[in-house]
Amino acid sequence: MREREDTFTMKIGVISDSHGKRVMLDRVSRRSTDISLFVHLGDLCSDAVYLHDITGLPVEYVCGNCDFTRQVPPSKEIKIGEKRIFLTHGHLYRVKWGTRQLIDSVRGKGYDAVLFGHTHMAEIFIVDGTIFMNPGSLSYSLGSKTATIGILEISEDKIVPYIVNVD
Repeated sequence: MREREDTFTMKIGVISDSHGKRVMLDRVSRRSTDISLFVHLGDLCSDAVYLHDITGLPVEYVCGNCDFTRQVPPSKEIKIGEKRIFLTHGHLYRVKWGTRQLIDSVRGKGYDAVLFGHTHMAEIFIVDGTIFMNPGSLSYSLGSKTATIGILEISEDKIVPYIVNVD
C-alpha cells in the first residue's frame, strides 16, 4: 500500500521590519513566484501596500511600533484552510526582552502558528504544538548580516516553517 503524499496547498511569505527598504521588497517579489499570500508584520505598513502593488498578491498586515496609524490593527488572526495563524509585530508583547509574554497571551487559544517581528532576529520555535516564527528583517538585521524572510508551507495536515536569506 502506498502512503499518501502530503502536498502543500499554499506557500506564504512572511516579512517584518522592512522599514522602507523597497529595493529589498522588489528583490523578494522577483524571487517569490510560488508565493500565494504575503504577511507583513509591521514597520512599515506602507511597505505592505507597496508589496501588494508590485506583486498583485494579497497581503495581510498589522502595524508595528514605527507605524503611526490607527487604521491598521497591531494584531489579528487569519485562517488558511483550517489553520489559525496569529499575526503581531510583537512590540506590545515586549518581545525584545523575551517571548514569554507573547507565549502566555496566546497559550490555549488554539493557534497553529504565531508570527511576530520587532527584534530583527529570525527564529523559529515550537511551544505546546504552536509554531512561533520571527522572519527577521529586510533591513537592519541583527544576528545575521543578511536580510531574511520567513516562509510557511501550509497543507491540510501541517505547517512547515523556514527562514530564507534574501541578499
